[in-house]
Amino acid sequence: MKIKSFTKIILLIFTSILPFNKLRVFFFRNLFKYNIDENSFIALFVFINCEKCEIKNSKIYSFNYIKVQEINFDSAEIKNRNIFKDFKNLTLINQISIGKNNKIYGNYPISQSSNFMIKKNCSIGSSNFFDLSNSIKIEDKCEILNFCQIWTHGFNSRREIYTKEVFLENGVKIENCVTIISNVKISNNCVIKVGSIVAKSITNEGIYSSNELIMKNN
Repeated sequence: MKIKSFTKIILLIFTSILPFNKLRVFFFRNLFKYNIDENSFIALFVFINCEKCEIKNSKIYSFNYIKVQEINFDSAEIKNRNIFKDFKNLTLINQISIGKNNKIYGNYPISQSSNFMIKKNCSIGSSNFFDLSNSIKIEDKCEILNFCQIWTHGFNSRREIYTKEVFLENGVKIENCVTIISNVKISNNCVIKVGSIVAKSITNEGIYSSNELIMKNN
């Protein structure tokens, strides 16, 4: 039986304050039909509101707010005080680490193209902002440090809004305070230096500052 929206919120809040991990996982499984395995840890004060939930071998620490349509975690670790809100799919697969105080926001009503997908051995630092008007896709062994912004919507010359995805290929490193604009693809093994603004796609491997190649790897 599907739980009505208001009742579900009250029960989720109640579940988040239960004193033991096994008890919280039991309630998530049996009240909300979330598929959470025995090897996962869901800390106190974690709010998870979704339609479909798969969590395996993962740790979610306190004061995380997750309100998306679908969750798929496998060997993920999410530190404290992150917000994931109003997008379709949140996928963190195989040794993913997310730091503290990140904000990942979609739009309401939720766009069916708004997916936040991170593949294996990636890390995201703290205090970043991700705009999920469209999808953000991050391939293997990528690293995003702190205070970065990734935008998937913008305005054209007629002030009409548009949305385009952002895609990071394998081995990309984004240093502190970088801004990436919508419709950008960054090629394998690129490094984006501190404070850069990336407004167009980067197709050649190298180290970039303010979107100008300053050193190319051999």
